[in-house]
Amino acid sequence: MNRVLALCVAMMVLPACEQWSRQEAWGPAAWSDNGEQVAVAKLHYERRTQLMNLETRNREFEVYTAPANNMSATSMRGGRLAGSVRTIYSMSALDYVLVDSWVDTDVGVYRFDQFLSNGEVRQLRQRSDSLNELECSGFRGRNGSATDTTMIPSPGGLVLAYAYLELSCDGRSLAVEFIDAESSGTVDGPNVYPLPENTQNRWEDGDTHLFSVYMYSAWTPENTFMVGFEELIPITESESGLPELQGNTKGWFFEAGAEPVAFTGMAPECFSPSTTSAYENALGQRISSQGGLLTVGAASAEPEVFGCGQ
Repeated sequence: MNRVLALCVAMMVLPACEQWSRQEAWGPAAWSDNGEQVAVAKLHYERRTQLMNLETRNREFEVYTAPANNMSATSMRGGRLAGSVRTIYSMSALDYVLVDSWVDTDVGVYRFDQFLSNGEVRQLRQRSDSLNELECSGFRGRNGSATDTTMIPSPGGLVLAYAYLELSCDGRSLAVEFIDAESSGTVDGPNVYPLPENTQNRWEDGDTHLFSVYMYSAWTPENTFMVGFEELIPITESESGLPELQGNTKGWFFEAGAEPVAFTGMAPECFSPSTTSAYENALGQRISSQGGLLTVGAASAEPEVFGCGQ
């Protein structure tokens, strides 16, 4: 008898020691930019409860769309892909769904796929998590930020902004690329920029140096892309001995083919939602599921509105 099963018997919780079982559930969802369609990911994975701990593995997903006024009429786009969905967008002009996912391989990969109306799935970009660690002279540099890679469609859906943080032995830098959503070709970039002053923390843990930032990104109604970073109080000046936020976000506005324009003091609500397709519609309603069917939730008292809450 193996040790896990023996322990289950000893604790008299055999029902809690399950074999792996296949599961499926509706996952992240978004309203289209014109509000006439919804896009939702259906998640597939294996699950078991092991000594009161829930474990999952072999995560996959499918993409479905449906008319906003008839969510029972779902239609699948493309095939099933490996990964966990982080964000989903639905853009009406070119009729595509953009999915930002994480593929849990040996090193992990951020992947961005475009699901077209004809069933084609185009992998636009991917970035390996192995790029978030490197050997330096006398220390190992590592990324200390939770999320540093993103792709967001412009308000009209014609351009995709791809932004990510590169790592060097001196710290992080920002790379921005603009992609044509119809052809998937590069419009401009990737161009690399040093981060604004006092927006990066360097934490030394033995021979490992962690570089962390708080990064936000979104489009504006004026069709410019912006990336902002929280200004930090240095650890040496922090009362807690940990990096603390100044309460100020600074960064740049980007346009293809133009020099970036700096900003400071950007309000947090300007970054959420990040474009015209979002998980809430103009009424503050979100897409949910009940009994396996997609439904529309109650309206929020304070709906999030694209464009600094305007």
